[in-house]
Amino acid sequence: MLQTLDDGRRLVLKAPAHCAELASLIERFPDACVVHLHRDVVETIASGASLFAVFRSTYSDAVDSRDVGRYQTEQTALWLDRTLAFRESAAARSGTARFVDLDYRSLVADPLAAVCGIYQAAELELTPSVVESFTRHRAANPQHVRGAHRYTPEQFGLSRGALRERFSRYE
Repeated sequence: MLQTLDDGRRLVLKAPAHCAELASLIERFPDACVVHLHRDVVETIASGASLFAVFRSTYSDAVDSRDVGRYQTEQTALWLDRTLAFRESAAARSGTARFVDLDYRSLVADPLAAVCGIYQAAELELTPSVVESFTRHRAANPQHVRGAHRYTPEQFGLSRGALRERFSRYE
């Protein structure tokens, strides 16, 4: 979500958990621009499970990967259910908030085009200096420059087929 605060700063919320509270966020920030990134649900859940396993490992030497997988699956279902419920609601359709649906593969394939689309939807000016800064940053920080994050749903006791079936509504 992109939002300009009263003092001119931009509020950017990135965590998927924020999607569960879109109704509250849009109530407080009615002219927000919400970027809804659509990523393969199996990859999304496995990535989240990997991240939460790391979080849990900071508090425990015994992290149950299957429990992490179950937890991440349930949380993702909650977040997506609430997101879709809000997106389908009269409040979302009649409000001033803007929504940008962005496919993850498009973002990875052409990040600058994705940024241009977000700026356009947010009614922000994409200045040459912003494009130059973005281009410099991307050149200095290519994807996987520090290594790729590797994980599989199976590491967390999850079945790709079962996840696809459970989350078919979202694809």
